[in-house]
Amino acid sequence: MKKLLISTVLLLGLSMSVSAQKHPPVPPHPSKSELENIKMQELTKNTILRKS
Repeated sequence: MKKLLISTVLLLGLSMSVSAQKHPPVPPHPSKSELENIKMQELTKNTILRKS
């Protein structure tokens, strides 16, 4: 019974480490000011294109 418990724990640990390696960490989200800057650049680009 003890060997079964140990082997189960080892199997779960190995499968979790393998699944963690398959999925890379999520890149950090841009800050609010960065989002505002990107949006302003898009708006100015659209405005320039419309005026042309």
